[in-house]
Amino acid sequence: MTRKLGIAIYPDKMSQADIKSYLQLAWKNNFSRAYFTFLPINLLENNQEILLPKILDAINVAKIIGFNTTADINQRVIDDLKIEIKDLKWFKDKQIDIIRFDLPMNSQTIANLSYNPNDIKIELQMSNDNYALQDILSYDPKKENIVGCQNFYPQNYSALNLQYFNKTSIPFLEAGLKTTSYLSSNNPLAFCSWPNHSGTPTLEICRNLSITSQAKLMWATKQVDDLIIANCPATKEEIENLGKLDRFIISLKIKLANKINSIEKIIIQDRQHQNRGDVNDYFIRSTATRVEFKNESNPKITIEKKFFEIGDVLIGNDDAGLYKNELQIVKTKTPNTGEKNLVGKIDSDDHELLKILDSWQRFNLRT
Repeated sequence: MTRKLGIAIYPDKMSQADIKSYLQLAWKNNFSRAYFTFLPINLLENNQEILLPKILDAINVAKIIGFNTTADINQRVIDDLKIEIKDLKWFKDKQIDIIRFDLPMNSQTIANLSYNPNDIKIELQMSNDNYALQDILSYDPKKENIVGCQNFYPQNYSALNLQYFNKTSIPFLEAGLKTTSYLSSNNPLAFCSWPNHSGTPTLEICRNLSITSQAKLMWATKQVDDLIIANCPATKEEIENLGKLDRFIISLKIKLANKINSIEKIIIQDRQHQNRGDVNDYFIRSTATRVEFKNESNPKITIEKKFFEIGDVLIGNDDAGLYKNELQIVKTKTPNTGEKNLVGKIDSDDHELLKILDSWQRFNLRT
């Protein structure tokens, strides 16, 4: 299984130089997918002779660099451009690897297209809770060429909640299909295909998070393979930080406490952690360190704090008995009984992650 990162390109709003520069930056930082929308092409506005060459030129640049390319289309665009869709040759000639159908076509037609001779992938829109996928699967498609993709939501408070996201993702995962979702750059100069937008996340809880926290959260759900930044340009820092992320082991950003001993530093900085299988509502518990360091003393550090708050990182001290040197992260406000040292605080952008870390899920702590 692979997990890929991608960027969106909007040739109608970018110069050729900016497109090439942005693609090169992304490629250098381990991005491999490029998304292009054909939806602004509109016969009624008579803009196809201007927009289509710009889009195709940008796709060509992306392919020269090495990107896998996605074209977002619908039936109106197919009709406006008079595309013969029977064998997808038009898309092959335009160097398009994935066709994303913004609105679904006839299920049998989709199944037939999956057998196209060039193995162009058919990307289905996942965000509607309907039986379109099941209907398509009933026509025995070539499943290797069927993939799924959620929507992005430019308007505040319009994106999916986590429960619904999981519900619409499960049928694709059960069918063994790869899936994609969207991230949102926090660059104030970023734009998308919509004239006004407040970010481009798939999940509403991601809208105001840092882009790295968005990616970590999306991958932590285990419901998505690839992630595409749907607005552009993301900042250089955002691209670089995403490119460095471990795509399978979650990293939680931590600010260390002022008073912390050498054993606690090793536990935090030099050990990979794993949430216990018997999860609870109050703590994420990583217990391997209490075995490894069972013979190491960990003196109690008294603090004037009656309660531990969400995101507090704790390690059992000498008063904790068998729990000495076990690492815990607070998920629900709990009393300070004096048996645990406060060794750090998880960054607020990663607090949503604490709610969804699953049993046995691995994670690292990063300063």
